[in-house]
Amino acid sequence: MIRLVLIAAIIIFYAIRWRFSVLKRASKNKISRPLAVGELLILAIAISQLAGFDPLKLNAPPILSYIGLAVALAGAIFASIARLTLKQNYVPASAAGVPENLVTGGIYRTVRHPAYLGTLLAFIGFELALGSYLIFISLILLVIIVKQIGKEEKTTALSFKDEWKDYTKKTPHKLIPLIF
Repeated sequence: MIRLVLIAAIIIFYAIRWRFSVLKRASKNKISRPLAVGELLILAIAISQLAGFDPLKLNAPPILSYIGLAVALAGAIFASIARLTLKQNYVPASAAGVPENLVTGGIYRTVRHPAYLGTLLAFIGFELALGSYLIFISLILLVIIVKQIGKEEKTTALSFKDEWKDYTKKTPHKLIPLIF
């Protein structure tokens, strides 16, 4: 049951993430090969785990699987809402460029990078739901996300100057509300 829900969630998550209009916009930007390969690697790991191949399985109580499922679904929903809120501004991190306009409403009033927060939560929840030691990869993912946030914020600050300053005052947290 948990695997079926995770499969459905991954299909919806990536259908929103890689829909045709997004890929068309992304093709206009320079693609970061390391980020693109990383995204595909994470998807390949998830597929192999769902197919039953996970040599790093831990022996966890079943309740952790249900907690993980809830975290994974909440994270995937949060990230998907963030991406849909961006509308024509959304492209995957591997093809990030200058947005057409600065989105500051909706979920973007909570944190400046809700799609990254949701993705991180979805990954952590997914690994917890499957009871895998691969959950520790989330630390590497966090480092990559923080580095990408830095790049995107520099680009956005240069493009939107005063509007960006106002936004960062109203929404001071980059990734985690009340913390970072």
